[in-house]
Amino acid sequence: MTDHWIYFPCRIGDDLAFIFYDHGLRELLEDVEGSRLLRVKIPLESPHENGLPTQEEFPALSAWEDAFQEVVTDADGAYVGRVTVAGSREFLAYVDGDAAAWEERLAPLEAEHGYAAAIGVEDDPDHRGYWDDLFPSDHDWQVIQDLKVIDALSESGDDLSLARRIDHWATFDAREKAVAFQAWAEAEGFEVEGILEPDATNDAWAVRLHHVGNPRVDEVSPITIRLADAAREQGGEYDGWETSVEGG
Repeated sequence: MTDHWIYFPCRIGDDLAFIFYDHGLRELLEDVEGSRLLRVKIPLESPHENGLPTQEEFPALSAWEDAFQEVVTDADGAYVGRVTVAGSREFLAYVDGDAAAWEERLAPLEAEHGYAAAIGVEDDPDHRGYWDDLFPSDHDWQVIQDLKVIDALSESGDDLSLARRIDHWATFDAREKAVAFQAWAEAEGFEVEGILEPDATNDAWAVRLHHVGNPRVDEVSPITIRLADAAREQGGEYDGWETSVEGG
Protein backbone atom coordinates (compact mmCIF):
# COMPACT_ATOMS: atom_id res chain seq x y z
CA MET A 1 0.00 0.00 0.00
CA THR A 2 1.35 3.42 -0.99
CA ASP A 3 0.32 6.98 -0.22
CA HIS A 4 -0.93 7.73 -3.76
CA TRP A 5 -4.60 6.80 -4.01
CA ILE A 6 -7.07 8.04 -6.64
CA TYR A 7 -10.86 8.29 -6.36
CA PHE A 8 -13.05 8.74 -9.44
CA PRO A 9 -16.60 8.20 -10.74
CA CYS A 10 -17.36 6.04 -13.77
CA ARG A 11 -20.11 3.91 -15.30
CA ILE A 12 -20.28 0.15 -14.90
CA GLY A 13 -22.98 -0.98 -17.28
CA ASP A 14 -25.90 1.35 -16.67
CA ASP A 15 -24.88 2.11 -13.08
CA LEU A 16 -22.96 5.01 -11.59
CA ALA A 17 -19.89 3.70 -9.76
CA PHE A 18 -17.00 5.08 -7.72
CA ILE A 19 -13.55 3.51 -7.72
CA PHE A 20 -10.84 4.14 -5.13
CA TYR A 21 -7.50 2.48 -5.84
CA ASP A 22 -3.79 2.50 -4.99
CA HIS A 23 -2.28 4.28 -8.01
CA GLY A 24 1.21 4.23 -6.53
CA LEU A 25 1.19 0.42 -6.55
CA ARG A 26 1.01 0.22 -10.34
CA GLU A 27 4.82 -0.01 -10.67
CA LEU A 28 5.25 -2.27 -7.65
CA LEU A 29 2.75 -5.05 -8.40
CA GLU A 30 5.47 -7.55 -9.29
CA ASP A 31 6.84 -7.16 -5.76
CA VAL A 32 3.49 -7.93 -4.11
CA GLU A 33 3.76 -11.14 -2.09
CA GLY A 34 0.33 -12.64 -2.80
CA SER A 35 -0.55 -13.89 -6.28
CA ARG A 36 -4.21 -14.54 -5.55
CA LEU A 37 -6.94 -11.94 -5.80
CA LEU A 38 -9.25 -11.66 -2.80
CA ARG A 39 -12.65 -10.14 -3.54
CA VAL A 40 -14.84 -9.19 -0.60
CA LYS A 41 -18.27 -7.70 -1.33
CA ILE A 42 -20.52 -6.20 1.33
CA PRO A 43 -24.06 -4.90 0.79
CA LEU A 44 -24.83 -1.29 1.63
CA GLU A 45 -27.40 -0.92 4.40
CA SER A 46 -29.56 1.82 2.88
CA PRO A 47 -28.13 3.08 -0.43
CA HIS A 48 -29.45 5.99 -2.44
CA GLU A 49 -31.59 5.25 -5.49
CA ASN A 50 -28.40 5.47 -7.56
CA GLY A 51 -26.90 2.58 -5.58
CA LEU A 52 -24.34 4.66 -3.69
CA PRO A 53 -24.03 4.97 0.11
CA THR A 54 -25.64 7.68 2.18
CA GLN A 55 -23.61 10.13 4.24
CA GLU A 56 -24.92 8.45 7.38
CA GLU A 57 -23.36 5.12 6.39
CA PHE A 58 -19.87 6.44 5.67
CA PRO A 59 -18.54 6.02 9.24
CA ALA A 60 -19.55 2.34 9.37
CA LEU A 61 -18.09 1.66 5.92
CA SER A 62 -14.84 3.40 6.85
CA ALA A 63 -14.57 1.38 10.07
CA TRP A 64 -15.09 -1.88 8.14
CA GLU A 65 -12.51 -0.87 5.53
CA ASP A 66 -9.92 0.03 8.18
CA ALA A 67 -10.44 -3.33 9.88
CA PHE A 68 -10.21 -5.16 6.54
CA GLN A 69 -6.93 -3.43 5.66
CA GLU A 70 -5.51 -4.40 9.03
CA VAL A 71 -6.41 -8.07 8.52
CA VAL A 72 -4.90 -8.07 5.01
CA THR A 73 -1.71 -6.35 6.16
CA ASP A 74 -1.29 -8.74 9.10
CA ALA A 75 -1.47 -11.62 6.59
CA ASP A 76 1.26 -9.98 4.42
CA GLY A 77 -1.26 -9.14 1.73
CA ALA A 78 -1.78 -5.92 -0.25
CA TYR A 79 -5.08 -4.03 -0.26
CA VAL A 80 -5.36 -2.43 -3.73
CA GLY A 81 -8.75 -0.76 -3.96
CA ARG A 82 -12.54 -0.87 -3.91
CA VAL A 83 -15.51 -0.48 -6.24
CA THR A 84 -18.83 0.93 -5.07
CA VAL A 85 -21.77 0.27 -7.39
CA ALA A 86 -25.39 -0.92 -7.42
CA GLY A 87 -25.88 -1.07 -3.66
CA SER A 88 -22.66 -2.86 -2.74
CA ARG A 89 -18.97 -2.20 -2.12
CA GLU A 90 -16.31 -4.67 -3.25
CA PHE A 91 -12.80 -4.64 -1.81
CA LEU A 92 -9.82 -6.13 -3.69
CA ALA A 93 -6.53 -7.37 -2.23
CA TYR A 94 -3.64 -9.62 -3.25
CA VAL A 95 -3.11 -12.37 -0.73
CA ASP A 96 -2.06 -15.96 -0.11
CA GLY A 97 -4.54 -18.60 1.00
CA ASP A 98 -7.90 -19.89 -0.17
CA ALA A 99 -11.46 -18.66 0.36
CA ALA A 100 -11.98 -20.84 3.44
CA ALA A 101 -8.95 -19.33 5.15
CA TRP A 102 -10.15 -15.82 4.40
CA GLU A 103 -13.68 -16.53 5.54
CA GLU A 104 -12.18 -17.51 8.89
CA ARG A 105 -9.94 -14.42 9.04
CA LEU A 106 -12.76 -12.04 8.16
CA ALA A 107 -15.52 -13.62 10.27
CA PRO A 108 -14.81 -11.29 13.25
CA LEU A 109 -15.48 -8.26 11.05
CA GLU A 110 -19.09 -9.32 10.51
CA ALA A 111 -19.60 -9.77 14.23
CA GLU A 112 -18.04 -6.40 15.01
CA HIS A 113 -19.37 -4.25 12.15
CA GLY A 114 -22.53 -6.03 11.04
CA TYR A 115 -21.76 -6.45 7.34
CA ALA A 116 -22.16 -9.98 5.92
CA ALA A 117 -19.41 -10.34 3.33
CA ALA A 118 -19.35 -12.49 0.19
CA ILE A 119 -15.78 -13.75 -0.15
CA GLY A 120 -14.00 -15.13 -3.21
CA VAL A 121 -10.38 -15.90 -4.03
CA GLU A 122 -9.01 -16.45 -7.54
CA ASP A 123 -5.59 -16.94 -9.12
CA ASP A 124 -4.40 -13.69 -10.68
CA PRO A 125 -0.64 -13.84 -11.40
CA ASP A 126 -0.92 -11.05 -14.01
CA HIS A 127 -2.87 -8.76 -11.63
CA ARG A 128 -5.77 -8.41 -14.05
CA GLY A 129 -8.07 -7.52 -11.16
CA TYR A 130 -6.04 -4.36 -10.59
CA TRP A 131 -5.66 -3.40 -14.24
CA ASP A 132 -9.15 -4.36 -15.45
CA ASP A 133 -11.36 -3.57 -12.44
CA LEU A 134 -9.60 -0.59 -10.85
CA PHE A 135 -7.19 1.17 -13.19
CA PRO A 136 -8.71 4.11 -15.10
CA SER A 137 -9.52 3.94 -18.81
CA ASP A 138 -8.68 6.86 -21.11
CA HIS A 139 -12.14 8.27 -20.45
CA ASP A 140 -11.71 7.82 -16.71
CA TRP A 141 -8.41 9.69 -16.83
CA GLN A 142 -10.16 12.59 -18.51
CA VAL A 143 -12.75 12.68 -15.73
CA ILE A 144 -9.94 12.63 -13.14
CA GLN A 145 -8.28 15.63 -14.82
CA ASP A 146 -11.64 17.43 -14.99
CA LEU A 147 -12.15 16.87 -11.27
CA LYS A 148 -8.82 18.55 -10.51
CA VAL A 149 -10.00 21.71 -12.30
CA ILE A 150 -13.42 21.51 -10.65
CA ASP A 151 -11.85 21.10 -7.21
CA ALA A 152 -9.70 24.20 -7.82
CA LEU A 153 -12.81 26.15 -8.82
CA SER A 154 -14.67 24.95 -5.73
CA GLU A 155 -11.79 25.98 -3.47
CA SER A 156 -12.08 29.47 -4.99
CA GLY A 157 -15.77 29.63 -4.06
CA ASP A 158 -17.14 28.96 -7.53
CA ASP A 159 -20.86 28.34 -7.97
CA LEU A 160 -20.57 25.35 -10.29
CA SER A 161 -24.22 25.61 -11.31
CA LEU A 162 -23.63 28.89 -13.17
CA ALA A 163 -23.14 28.73 -16.93
CA ARG A 164 -20.12 30.49 -18.37
CA ARG A 165 -17.60 30.30 -21.20
CA ILE A 166 -15.30 27.26 -20.96
CA ASP A 167 -12.15 27.30 -23.09
CA HIS A 168 -10.49 24.15 -24.45
CA TRP A 169 -7.23 23.40 -26.24
CA ALA A 170 -6.03 20.58 -28.45
CA THR A 171 -2.53 20.21 -29.89
CA PHE A 172 -1.18 18.53 -33.04
CA ASP A 173 2.20 17.93 -34.66
CA ALA A 174 1.02 19.00 -38.13
CA ARG A 175 -1.17 21.78 -39.48
CA GLU A 176 -3.38 19.47 -41.52
CA LYS A 177 -4.30 17.54 -38.36
CA ALA A 178 -5.23 20.75 -36.58
CA VAL A 179 -7.33 21.84 -39.56
CA ALA A 180 -9.17 18.50 -39.59
CA PHE A 181 -9.92 18.82 -35.88
CA GLN A 182 -11.10 22.41 -36.35
CA ALA A 183 -13.54 21.26 -39.04
CA TRP A 184 -14.88 18.53 -36.74
CA ALA A 185 -15.28 20.95 -33.82
CA GLU A 186 -17.16 23.51 -35.89
CA ALA A 187 -19.46 20.82 -37.27
CA GLU A 188 -20.18 19.77 -33.66
CA GLY A 189 -21.22 23.29 -32.68
CA PHE A 190 -18.10 24.48 -30.84
CA GLU A 191 -16.87 28.03 -31.31
CA VAL A 192 -13.31 27.78 -32.67
CA GLU A 193 -11.01 30.73 -31.98
CA GLY A 194 -8.48 29.60 -34.56
CA ILE A 195 -5.24 27.69 -34.95
CA LEU A 196 -2.05 28.85 -33.24
CA GLU A 197 1.17 28.14 -35.09
CA PRO A 198 4.28 26.72 -33.40
CA ASP A 199 6.64 29.32 -31.92
CA ALA A 200 9.81 29.50 -29.86
CA THR A 201 8.08 28.16 -26.74
CA ASN A 202 5.64 25.69 -28.30
CA ASP A 203 6.41 23.27 -31.13
CA ALA A 204 2.79 22.14 -31.64
CA TRP A 205 -0.14 23.41 -33.66
CA ALA A 206 -2.83 24.37 -31.15
CA VAL A 207 -6.58 24.70 -31.65
CA ARG A 208 -8.46 26.88 -29.18
CA LEU A 209 -12.23 26.52 -28.92
CA HIS A 210 -14.96 27.10 -26.38
CA HIS A 211 -18.50 26.27 -25.37
CA VAL A 212 -20.92 27.80 -22.86
CA GLY A 213 -22.03 25.65 -19.97
CA ASN A 214 -21.41 24.89 -16.31
CA PRO A 215 -18.33 23.07 -15.00
CA ARG A 216 -20.03 20.33 -13.01
CA VAL A 217 -18.45 16.97 -13.75
CA ASP A 218 -21.67 15.49 -15.12
CA GLU A 219 -21.90 18.39 -17.60
CA VAL A 220 -18.30 19.09 -18.59
CA SER A 221 -16.79 15.60 -18.70
CA PRO A 222 -19.00 14.28 -21.52
CA ILE A 223 -17.77 17.26 -23.56
CA THR A 224 -14.08 16.86 -22.69
CA ILE A 225 -14.27 13.14 -23.45
CA ARG A 226 -15.70 13.90 -26.90
CA LEU A 227 -12.94 16.43 -27.53
CA ALA A 228 -10.23 14.06 -26.32
CA ASP A 229 -11.51 11.23 -28.51
CA ALA A 230 -11.72 13.49 -31.54
CA ALA A 231 -8.23 14.91 -30.97
CA ARG A 232 -6.78 11.38 -30.74
CA GLU A 233 -8.58 10.36 -33.91
CA GLN A 234 -6.81 13.22 -35.73
CA GLY A 235 -3.43 12.22 -34.29
CA GLY A 236 -3.34 14.91 -31.62
CA GLU A 237 -3.99 15.40 -27.94
CA TYR A 238 -6.62 17.21 -25.92
CA ASP A 239 -4.77 19.70 -23.71
CA GLY A 240 -7.38 20.59 -21.09
CA TRP A 241 -9.74 23.41 -20.24
CA GLU A 242 -10.12 26.45 -18.05
CA THR A 243 -12.79 28.92 -17.13
CA SER A 244 -13.49 31.94 -14.93
CA VAL A 245 -14.55 31.69 -11.30
CA GLU A 246 -18.22 32.67 -11.05
CA GLY A 247 -20.29 33.47 -7.98
CA GLY A 248 -17.35 33.37 -5.58
